[in-house]
Order: sequence, then C-alpha cells, then structure tokens
Amino acid sequence: MKVRLRLIFALALVALAAPALSQEVSHKEKIQKFELASNGSLSLECVGLGEHDLVNVSAGGEPKVVGILISRDPNGAPRAIKSIPDSWMHVRRGKIELRRLSPKSGDTLVVSITVPPETYIILTADGKTLLTSPVRNGIALWKGSLGAGFENPNVAIAKALLSTSLHMEDIQTPKGPKAPYTVAFSLLRPKLKRLVMPVELGAFKHRAVLVFFTIDETGRVVDVLLPMKEDLQLSNMIEPAVRQWEFEPFAVNGQAVRAMTSVMFVSMGGGVMLLP
Repeated sequence: MKVRLRLIFALALVALAAPALSQEVSHKEKIQKFELASNGSLSLECVGLGEHDLVNVSAGGEPKVVGILISRDPNGAPRAIKSIPDSWMHVRRGKIELRRLSPKSGDTLVVSITVPPETYIILTADGKTLLTSPVRNGIALWKGSLGAGFENPNVAIAKALLSTSLHMEDIQTPKGPKAPYTVAFSLLRPKLKRLVMPVELGAFKHRAVLVFFTIDETGRVVDVLLPMKEDLQLSNMIEPAVRQWEFEPFAVNGQAVRAMTSVMFVSMGGGVMLLP
C-alpha cells in the first residue's frame, strides 16, 4: 500500500511537470508531430510487436509521437535507450504504422502517442482490430492486450523498463542469474546522512526527472539510466550526483546482491526533493 501511495503522489507531481517534459525530449527520443485525418481520427496499425513492447496513447494534447528502443543485457536488465529505427515507424496525416523489423527478444519497443481528447482511434494489431472508439482517458497496448493508458511518457517507459505492473512489489526477484534485484528506493539505506543532490536543478521550475540506477554488492552506484533525457544540461546535473551515492549493501537471505531501483527528482523552483 505504501508503494502505491508513493507512486500516486509522484505521478501527481509529474502531471504538473508534463508540459515542460513533453517539450524537452532530446534528439535521441525524437518527437514527431502529425495531423489527424480530416474527420479528426487516427488509424494506428501495429505489426509484429513483442510481448513486452508498449504502445501508449494519452488524450490531452496536440498530436505527437515519440518512439524509443530499450536494449537489454542477456539477463534482461535494461542497458541503454535509443530512438527506434526510422523504418519501424511511419507517420503521416491520420495514420501511424509501427512495424517491428527485427527479432523480438533482447529489446523493448516503447511508443508514446498524444492526441486531443475524444480523438477517434482505429487500432489494429497484426491485422486484428482491437479498438474503434473515441479516446477519453488514454489506452495502452501491452502484452498483447488493451488496457488503461498513462498520461505521462515517463510512467509508460518505467513500466516497460521493469516489464511489470505499475503497482510493483517492494522487492522483485531477478529474471536471470546475473540480473539485479528490483527494489523500492525506500528499502536502500544511504551510508551518509545526506545524499549528494544536484542543487542547480532547483533553479528550474516544474521539472520531474525519473532516474533508474543499480548498486553493486558493496552498495556503490554502478549504472545510471535516465529514461527520458529532458536535455543535456539536466542530465549533466543529475547523473554525476547519483553516481556519488553510496548505500549499505542490499542483502537477500543474508547475502549482498546487486539491486536496481528508481527515484524521481522533483524541482518546483527553489529546491529539489526526491520521490521514491
């Protein structure tokens, strides 16, 4: 329950920051603007998507789409994020075509689409029509089924990164022998009383930046991943600070293990706070 409440609170603050986030995605996560069809509809055609690929449609903004590819190591842990190949996504007036043209294992495709409220969506997957209806609250195509969508791209990407439910447990076992455990940030114990913070971030108003990082068996941060790099300036503030963090080793059954977690940096102007 505590994890759910923390997530709900974090998502509420992200909603405040959404306008800034949507305008500052770096060139690695290319945003394409498009026009709806003359009748105000959008046809979304998906072909060859994998089980963990995610297509998210949120209602509440001008028409635009962003697509990324999350690469993973052999154990399934996230390794890097890049733009999807141009040949995988074709955008034109009133229609978006998504075609996965490589093996489905080893990476995760995430496409986030924004449309105005009440936009009529025709969604097909491998030739099967899944939806013909106006979109009011957002939809998501994930694990081959249609469900409620997410209003912010960061949340959709976090879901795809962890390949799990948004309401995650405090500890999740790794998917491979060398993959890290996934744990709630609140379960990690810093070695110092205060964590190093990117104080310069406090000068920015209404910003929320989601960060994933992994600690090794000694508690040192060994990997940092920013799913949505708002801009190089913010990345250069946050990543060096996180890499200085040290924690008590995270133990499972008395043995120290590698652990991956996430935290959100929130700046409302004048200060920075962390939301687990």
